[in-house]
Amino acid sequence: MRREREHSQHQVVRVTAIWFPVTEWEAAKEFYGGVLRLPLTKLNEADGWAAYATGGVPLFIVRRPRRAGGDDTSSLGGAIVTLASDDLEELRDRIEAAGGRVEHALERSGDLLIMTFYDPDGHRLEASQILEKPAE
Repeated sequence: MRREREHSQHQVVRVTAIWFPVTEWEAAKEFYGGVLRLPLTKLNEADGWAAYATGGVPLFIVRRPRRAGGDDTSSLGGAIVTLASDDLEELRDRIEAAGGRVEHALERSGDLLIMTFYDPDGHRLEASQILEKPAE
């Protein structure tokens, strides 16, 4: 059963991150950290992502040899803006009601629930919701 939020019709989303898929992992880390001198804040070599401080929302690079599920398997798909939401189900309903395309499988990554959706021109966006930790 979907939770109802008293002010869900007024929910505001916030940009929480910008992701750049990269094919040249070592070169990308050198460019963002060395050339641009952005401070590295987190690095996950195993999963292939790095976060850099920008003075605003963090900039992430993610190792992606090719875009999964894209029409052109050689395409990276460009930057991905991630928005924060307190209720992904409500946001999904709102996007779909407006005729937007949403990938229905919500993905869990650590304490985040992530939804992928597309704007009217087909630009990929993501929204994330922080999951509450179970009471101990």
